[in-house]
Amino acid sequence: KTALRESFEEVGIHQNSVKIIRELTDVYIPPSNFLATPFMGYAERRPDFKINEEVQKTIEVLVTDLLNDKSIASTRISNTYMKNTAVPCFKLSNHIVWGATAMMLSEIKELLNSQSS
Repeated sequence: KTALRESFEEVGIHQNSVKIIRELTDVYIPPSNFLATPFMGYAERRPDFKINEEVQKTIEVLVTDLLNDKSIASTRISNTYMKNTAVPCFKLSNHIVWGATAMMLSEIKELLNSQSS
């Protein structure tokens, strides 16, 4: 329920339009000291996103791009808790996706790959 509520609050996806597929592995997020429990779900049609102040932007990614091993890379990050550190990332739709989001996407990628074998 929390994931569906947050999806509505942060990006405007109505709870009754999402079908939950499964719970994913918990992800610890160091900057906020939160343990997030992500869920994977789907909607029959593309939502009309309405993002709030907690979300910088949304990006659309084709599943084929996520599954493409060429999208996996490394980038160097400097922020309040690490300096010029190499981190794994995805390069998707001209964006670098790293950290907790990349960890979640990596698990989704593995799940999708295991279903297609």
